[in-house]
This record gives sequence, C-alpha cells and structure tokens, in this order.
Amino acid sequence: MRLYGALLHCYPRDFRREYGEDMTQLLALQLRDENAVRVWGRTFVDLALTVPSLRLEAVMSRRSSLPGTAVVYGAAAVACLVATAVSGTVGMVGAAGLLLAVLFSSLAVLAWRRARTLGAGSEASPHWWKYLAVGVAGIACCVLVANVADHDLPGNTWFIWISVLLTSMVLSAVGLILGLSLAVARRRPARS
Repeated sequence: MRLYGALLHCYPRDFRREYGEDMTQLLALQLRDENAVRVWGRTFVDLALTVPSLRLEAVMSRRSSLPGTAVVYGAAAVACLVATAVSGTVGMVGAAGLLLAVLFSSLAVLAWRRARTLGAGSEASPHWWKYLAVGVAGIACCVLVANVADHDLPGNTWFIWISVLLTSMVLSAVGLILGLSLAVARRRPARS
C-alpha cells in the first residue's frame, strides 16, 4: 500500500485530495478479494492511461484529454519505430525500440478505447491537417537538403537533419491519426 501511496503522487494535487483516500480504500478491498497480480496489473495500466490525461487536463483546464493521450502514445510508438529503423536493428537497441513501440501502441489503443467508452472521443481535432502539412513540409525540406548536400552532410548538421526528419515524421503521423479519428467520428451515427 505504501507503493500505491507513492504512485498516487503522479496524479495532480487536486485530484489526489478529492479521490486519493477512496482510491486507496478501493485498492485495499480489491487486493483482499482478488488475485494480487491481476489487481496490480490493472492498477498500472490505469495509472499509465489516466495520469497523462489528468495532467493535461490540469494544465489545459479541459474536461477530458483521453483522445489526446491516445494520440500522444500513438506518436510515441511511431517515433520508436522510426528511431529503430533509422538506427538499425542492432541487437538490444532494436529490440528495445520495438518493445517500446509495442508498449506505446498498446497504451494508445487502450486510451482510445477508454475515451470511446467514456464518450470523450466524439470530437477530434479539426486542425489535423496543420500537423500533417508541417510534417510533410519538414520531410520535403530534409529530402531537399540531403539532395543538395549530395548525401554528405557536414559534421554536426547531421544530428539537426535527423532530428528535423524524425520530428516531421511524428507530426505527419499525429496529423494522420487525428484526421482518421475525425473521419471515423463523422461517419459514426450520433448517439441520442
């Protein structure tokens, strides 16, 4: 229970004050009545899904950020895959990149399902095209610079080039994910 008390500090202070004691009591009851491994597994997944959204909510004063959490985890998964592909699959580095990509993808799916269940995913960002446009423009600039430099970038500029390329790829992925989620939301019939 001390571990859970420490983990509760991941939540925003106002949330902890209002719900912390109830959450601790619920966990104690669940640990008493159920398999401890299953309870702790659910608890860690819940922490991974709710803490980022509550932190975003506290910062942005929004009602819910669960769809944003799914997009953030999805973008992190894409970034891990791109970083693994760029760095090459060298033993443990490649395995760690793929493992992180699977983890972030799983968290993105779980966050998306939770947002759908709670009805928070009904409005996707109408600005998805801006992310996509900036990402595509960044990729185009990187290709142009690589061709002008004849595939031989001087010294420290390689790091800047690869950083811009990876950021542009992640922005493009975020734009695509938001655009697709908006298209799906528009096709879904309105609930009454």
